[in-house]
Amino acid sequence: MPYIVFAFVIFIILISVIIIIMNIEMVISSVFNKKIPPVPSGDKMRNAVIGEIVKNYPNVKSIIDIGSGWGGFVRKIAKDIPGAKVTGVEVVHSPYIVSKITQIIFGPKNCEFVRKNAFEYIKDKKFDMAVCYLSTMNMKEFESYRDRFKIVIAIDFEFSNIKPSRVIKIHKDIMGDHSIYIYEN
Repeated sequence: MPYIVFAFVIFIILISVIIIIMNIEMVISSVFNKKIPPVPSGDKMRNAVIGEIVKNYPNVKSIIDIGSGWGGFVRKIAKDIPGAKVTGVEVVHSPYIVSKITQIIFGPKNCEFVRKNAFEYIKDKKFDMAVCYLSTMNMKEFESYRDRFKIVIAIDFEFSNIKPSRVIKIHKDIMGDHSIYIYEN
């Protein structure tokens, strides 16, 4: 019995150290590399984006999530749209590692995660669709790459110099109005 308690205490200490290291890494990345820490998009937004894809773009074969964070949205898209190859790109180490491990354990097989600056990664790649939940600053940078995709679905933040094909209002909460912006080439 004492060995079980000892093993449990060691396990809790290891998990705590990992969480502390992950938080330090995200703060350093946010402050010094001017990166935005991963912020989940929420179920309402995810379901709205997936519903839009299923309804209006049923033949999409390749989707990239620019700034995939912890990977939950990538895995949900891949599960709900099994005919598409879904790629999540994240620059921050800890969310990428969590995404990769979770995908290996739980799947699905039609998604993958890449740890790289998304804008460097997409320079020589083509995808049917990009989904993103980026800050205003990152959307300005992404704007010059928009023509690499047939469709871009942006959550909450729109391109500053490109008019969306459609805007879908999703909900309002204490943070304000939430919409998805659809851009088509």
